[in-house]
Amino acid sequence: MLSRSVFLLLFGLALPGVAQSVFPLIAEKRQYAEEVEKEARAKGDTLLLAEAYYLYGKMYAFAGDHAASKTSFLKSLRLLEPRGDSYELGRLYIRLSENSQQIAHSQDEILYAYRAKTIFERIHSLKGQVLANATLARVYERLHPNRFKNGLPDSALIYLRKAESFTRQLRDSLGLAVTYMQIGELFLFRNDPRAVPYLEESLRWLNLKPNLRDQLNTTLLLGRAHLNAGRNEKALAKIKEAAKLYKDNHLNDHVLAATLDRAMIAYYEKTNQWRLAYERFGDLYEKETVQFASERDGVLARLQIEYDTEKKENKLKEQAMELSLTTQSLRFQRIIAISSLLLFLITGVSSILFFRLFRKNQRISQQNQYLVQEQKHRAQNNLQVLSSLFNMQARLVTDPGSKRTMEENRLRVQSMALIQRKLDEDTQSDAIDLPLFIPELTTGILNAFGFSQIEVRFTIDPIVLGTDQAVPIGLILNELITNACKYAFPDNPDPVLTIVCRRISEKIGLKIMDNGPGLPDYYPIDTPIRKSKKDSFGMQLIRILVEQVRGSYSFDSSKGTLFNMHFISQSVS
Repeated sequence: MLSRSVFLLLFGLALPGVAQSVFPLIAEKRQYAEEVEKEARAKGDTLLLAEAYYLYGKMYAFAGDHAASKTSFLKSLRLLEPRGDSYELGRLYIRLSENSQQIAHSQDEILYAYRAKTIFERIHSLKGQVLANATLARVYERLHPNRFKNGLPDSALIYLRKAESFTRQLRDSLGLAVTYMQIGELFLFRNDPRAVPYLEESLRWLNLKPNLRDQLNTTLLLGRAHLNAGRNEKALAKIKEAAKLYKDNHLNDHVLAATLDRAMIAYYEKTNQWRLAYERFGDLYEKETVQFASERDGVLARLQIEYDTEKKENKLKEQAMELSLTTQSLRFQRIIAISSLLLFLITGVSSILFFRLFRKNQRISQQNQYLVQEQKHRAQNNLQVLSSLFNMQARLVTDPGSKRTMEENRLRVQSMALIQRKLDEDTQSDAIDLPLFIPELTTGILNAFGFSQIEVRFTIDPIVLGTDQAVPIGLILNELITNACKYAFPDNPDPVLTIVCRRISEKIGLKIMDNGPGLPDYYPIDTPIRKSKKDSFGMQLIRILVEQVRGSYSFDSSKGTLFNMHFISQSVS
């Protein structure tokens, strides 16, 4: 009895144009699909691109890669479906149904087959309806093989009868032969004696319009049907007839040869000729092994040739491109040479005019530069004078509080003077380099209070600020270091000042920490922006300066005094 797997193989693959060998055909199919895709992309033709994806899907299915096959079919579907019903869309659903069978998606297998049938009915395609009904017959016979035995309609046979009817309307003798062959296969699988007359009828139609491969396949199926019915001699006669067809037509088809071998093996098994069956099976196995190795080597050789050819083609393309670029370059050079002569004349005249303008602008620029330098010197001198006045006033007053206030104001002016001096040193930029500015300012304040020997720890990233931000930061540093000198260092046996300035994404973080006793309890810590009635002038100044740079700050007195501030760095021109 014909096994179910063999039936499905024959039912699905015993069609015209069976591949002569597997690997070479895969390479040919891929090459053709790539050519179609290249043409489609060059023309911008989505319909042709859908056909290319369809060809890729067929190629992957032929190679046994059903996951890749489905991916390609779905790409084709996304391009075809928006265009509405067509024969190509129905054909694509047939392929998706076959693909779902291979990956065991039974529900999709039925769904896709019915969608194809509906599309072919709407566009009145008899050819498509033959294809859809044959596919549904295969699906039902595979999923529900015993349906007809349980009193239910014989769906597989019903759909094949419909396919037969549509084929008759087409008056397609070859199609009718194939349909009778499929009905014969169905009965053969069920061990139904009706297989013989249908297969004989298929051969009769094939004699009217010969098709060698279909004749050979149908003859083998008829031999298997006689074998199932116990007519061993008739079976052997048909198998030999198929073998003669194969030999007389000088076929070199590995698949058909293997099918002949399997038919003979089945005959030997049926007639208990086990030794001959074993020998024939050994021959079949050896031929398939040799064929596989030969085809594999052939594919590798072809791929190597294709690779070498592609390298040569790419090299030729590169040479052609170089030649084209050289020609284009020479043409451009000629154009440039002519243009240069014209430009030279224009430039000669323009140069005289521009030279006069340049001299005039140079004089204006020098004058402006002098005025800017003079303005900077005056600002520097004014700040120095102001600092000296505060210093003189501090020496004259006797009240300690007033003296301290004068000294604090002098240090504030001194920090602004330091910024002005830094700007004077770099005439090309209106910016302050913090790694140089902060240590110098800190040292000046500590020296003013007589704490030049204390340990100062700097951690400063390479940050540059404009004067709009550098001045407030300098004044904040002045206030905090002054407070540290007044309250944290005097009675501290081991005073330490830590200053950290780091860039954190788009923000800059500034930390000033001492190891003194910390702030008094009445200073606000958790809500730094809130104004307290007990704020000193320095604290109020810090709050105003932080708001000026649109930053936020906080104090922490758990271990000494820690000032923590964050603000967004502005771009410096």
